[in-house]
Amino acid sequence: MNYTSWSLEDFLSDERFIHWCYGTDPGDVDHWEGIRGNDPELAQRMDQARQMCLMLSVRADAGQKREDWKRLEKRLGVGASVRMMWMRRVAVAAVVILLAGGVWVWKNGGAGRGLYATSSFHALATTGFDGRKTVELPDGSVVLLNAFSELRIAPDFNKGNRRVELKGEAFFRVQEDPARPFMVMTGNTAVTVLGTSFKVRNYGSDGSCSVMLDAGKVSVESIGGKKPSFKEILLPGDQLVVEHDNTISRGKFDTGSLEKWMKGQVAFREAGLDEIRSRLHELFGVEIVAGPRTKDPILFTGSFDGKSLKDILDAVGFTNNFTYTISHDTVTLKY
Repeated sequence: MNYTSWSLEDFLSDERFIHWCYGTDPGDVDHWEGIRGNDPELAQRMDQARQMCLMLSVRADAGQKREDWKRLEKRLGVGASVRMMWMRRVAVAAVVILLAGGVWVWKNGGAGRGLYATSSFHALATTGFDGRKTVELPDGSVVLLNAFSELRIAPDFNKGNRRVELKGEAFFRVQEDPARPFMVMTGNTAVTVLGTSFKVRNYGSDGSCSVMLDAGKVSVESIGGKKPSFKEILLPGDQLVVEHDNTISRGKFDTGSLEKWMKGQVAFREAGLDEIRSRLHELFGVEIVAGPRTKDPILFTGSFDGKSLKDILDAVGFTNNFTYTISHDTVTLKY
């Protein structure tokens, strides 16, 4: 078939093209990747249509889609004649996009398979109590992986799509690529972006998943069929917390605290055990277990910049006369 005369609307009304946008059908992915590779001019139009597909499908409100279209029209330089065609059929196109993705996942058994399947992913990087790790992905994106975390990557990463799975906590700085959206799966939550920077935290001991958006725009949605389902759009400064029962709460976060987290900075001023426990859990995702102290209570004053969990515990333990053991993500203090 000759696609050179296709408008953006034609692409967005084609089910096989939508499958390519979401990477949900290997045959359709190969089909459109072949076309894209052989025609640079058509590839540019396909990328524009894919970007619209991903951005317009995240909200079902027609008025909001009109605002999205105006913004995309200005950014991509789309002609007014195409805009009028799109506005007459935007609701139909949006339904096609949403249903195409939803029906495909349902037929393939939900989050355990299809777009959200992670069983074939392989471990790319893991960290323990000894510190963080910076990982550069094949697409040029950079991940700062926190302690006690694991990053797994899809076997076809940077081909039909860019999918990773996170256990623990990490900060992502994603290279922009409208043709290949970047997706992070963690627990029952998926974060989808085109190009941005954000932090995801999902330690088992937290009982919740949180997403902080530093720059750009992301879509955060529930996967796995657990109710209630949700799909939220975050803008810079937004934070979304997803509890274990899939209830959500939105708010703003202190950008200064995110900067300190990225630098591994923490300071204590006459801090007791409860504050030390809370701050180290926030920074490293660890649980601190301690029995009753019969002598002087624990107090500590000091600051650390980019130090490991062990370095901090050694300093606090030296001034307060205790030792400790670390087992996975649990620290046990011994007096």
